[in-house]
Formats: sequence, C-alpha cells, structure tokens
Amino acid sequence: MHSHSKFVMKKLIIFTKLFPYGKTEAFLESEVGVISKYFDEIIFCPTYKSTYIREIPDNAKINSTFIINYWIFIYAALLSIVNGNFFLSLFDHRKKIKSLKSIITLYKYSIFDVYYKLSFKKQKLELNNSVIYSYWFNPRVNSIIKLKEKNKLNCKIITRAHRWDIYETETLQFPYREYSIKKIVKIYSISSDGKKYLDEKYNTNNKVIVSRLGVFDKGHINLPSEDNHLHIVSVSQVTERKRVLLILESLIELAKTTTKLKIKWTHFGIGNLFDKLNNQVNTLRVSNLEIDLKGYVRNTEIYDFYKKEKIDLFINVSESEGIPVSIMEAQSFGIPVIATDVGGTTEIVNDDIGKLLSSVPDIEEINNAIKLVTNKRINRNDIKESWNKLSNAEKNFTEFANSLLSL
Repeated sequence: MHSHSKFVMKKLIIFTKLFPYGKTEAFLESEVGVISKYFDEIIFCPTYKSTYIREIPDNAKINSTFIINYWIFIYAALLSIVNGNFFLSLFDHRKKIKSLKSIITLYKYSIFDVYYKLSFKKQKLELNNSVIYSYWFNPRVNSIIKLKEKNKLNCKIITRAHRWDIYETETLQFPYREYSIKKIVKIYSISSDGKKYLDEKYNTNNKVIVSRLGVFDKGHINLPSEDNHLHIVSVSQVTERKRVLLILESLIELAKTTTKLKIKWTHFGIGNLFDKLNNQVNTLRVSNLEIDLKGYVRNTEIYDFYKKEKIDLFINVSESEGIPVSIMEAQSFGIPVIATDVGGTTEIVNDDIGKLLSSVPDIEEINNAIKLVTNKRINRNDIKESWNKLSNAEKNFTEFANSLLSL
C-alpha cells in the first residue's frame, strides 16, 4: 500500500517519556532531525514534562494530551478498581502472579489504560491516519493499542525497543506483552541481541526488525599519542553498573608495572559514586598516572575533545548495556575500543577494531587488552569504516524513516 500522493498527510505521532522536555532520551534528538524530513507533521506526546525544552524541527509540535495530570491519575487509579479494569488484568495474568510486585505492576498498567482513555476523551489529538511511534516498549504501548481497538482508529502502531524494555529480569515485568506483539505492526530493536531475545521468547511473527541508533559523522579521525604515552578515555555515568572504579584500579596497577609509560586517563560523566572516585583520585600518588575527571559535560564538548586531543583507547567495562552510544561516538573518530561483552556491545566491538573483554573482566584481563590493542596499532580508517557500516546516524535514521513510510 504505497499511496503517498501529495494529498495524504504523512503524520508521525511520537510517544516519549519526556522528550522534547528534559535532558534524557538524548539520542532521540539526532533521530528526529533526520526523520522529520520524511513526514509532513510530527507530534510529540510526552508522559511527563519539565522546564527544559530541546529544540525541535519546524514541522514538529508538542501535544500535552497524555502528560500526567496528578488529579486525573488518582481518579484513574480509583476508576481502574471500580470499573473492574484492574481485576480483569489480574484474571488475565492469574497463572503468572508470583508476588506483590507482580500485582503492583498490573495495577500500574491498568491505571495507564484508564488514564489514556480519560485523556483521549477530553483531548484535541487526531490519531487517525498516522503512524504512532512509542519510543519505549512500555505500558503506553498497551494503552495506545487499547485506545485504537476501542475507538476503531485507523492508525499504525510501532515501538522501538532498547534494553530495560526488552529483557525480563522478573516474572510479569511486562503484562500483556504477547497481546502487544500480536496487535502491533513492527518492533524496531536497537540491537540484534534484543531481536533474538524477543523472537525466542514470543511468537513475534517476523515483526521485530533491527534498527540501530547512531551518531553523526564529525568528519575527523583522531590520532594516537607519541611513544611512551598512553591516553585512555571513558564516558559513562559513575555508578555500580558502569564499574568505573574498576578502570581506576586497573590503571593504577598498569602504571605501577610499566613505569616507563606515562599514562593519562580522562573520564566524562557523573553519578552516585563520583565522590568516591574523586576522593580516591585525589589521594593517589602514582607518578606516571595522570587522571582528569571532567564530570558532566555536553556531547559537543566531548566531540571537541576528540578533535583536539590524541587518544589511544576508549574503554567501557559496564556490566549491562543496550548498544552504548558512547562507543559509537569514539568509533566515529576512529578510536579503538575495549569493552565488556554485554548486551549488544559485541555487535559493534570486535578484535579487528578493538578488543572485546569477558562480561566480568578482572584487572589482569583489562590490562592485557590495553597492551594488546596499543601494540597492535589498528588502522583507524578501518574503525571508522566499521562505524559507518553499523552506527552512522544519517544512514540508520533514513532507513528507519523509509521503513515507517512503507508500513
């Protein structure tokens, strides 16, 4: 069905958590810049709002129909019990309920359903003749499907799926998942790993497509440092999951065992363990190890840094990931990457262009990888070529837009 004549308005409605409000969902900004060229109109329906608003394309606007209103939400919470919606969802999942947590999850989902119905009744949003795109595979997807069914809307519903919204760590984390998969047109997973997980767990009927995120080409290839100098960069939050303190321990050990090497480590990012990291760095007395903790900076500053500084390696030792955008950014500058084999990382990091560590590496494994990759002197054009094939935003988001238009 390709009736994209001039008379058919191509309308895309994007359901987000906050975007374009707030600073989260940052990579949606790059995506929207590309896909807005393919649609006449883009409407954002965030769930929450904040004071900070990002710039959006001229043909895009924000619709506040579904922004959570505290009083209506409380009313929906009561109504979902009174009208039996909550009890229906308990009945539908009766075989799977294992804990109080499951019951709370089901309650939350049923509140969303009622909330969306109430909001939709009083709203000014035309969902007919549009592609509805949920940025996360979460309760909203169910609620939108139910709206469509109840109001017999003529629209196509799709969702992206990332990491936490794919992998289930407990029973009943995502109620009505089979139902959603059955009713939805396509699921765009950002990694092959995510697609594999959904395909194996559910009857997905070939609905899951791999549609990668990406970063734009900044037209630059970074250079390595001169002999006897080693400059390592990491970009991540400083939290338990990101194991940044493990990078510090490894580099202290490396500096002590290779005293002729002048090592510099630059880290971008903050988090709940930042003070602990900072204190350790400040009390450190290792003469050939220099550490620069940059804290929170904007992406543009990281790009400027990659253009100016000589960098030998980018490192990421997270214990779980989707596909890290920070790795794509480093590779777009031709920087070799050492990273743990978690989530979809293995799809963009391999031993030709860097080094894939085990999922729980120790100091020795990390330091061996550092030595290996520095001695190898990988051709940086090869790294950039690999990035271009897999993680080029312009290419990936254009393909995504074309896929949406052909639904």
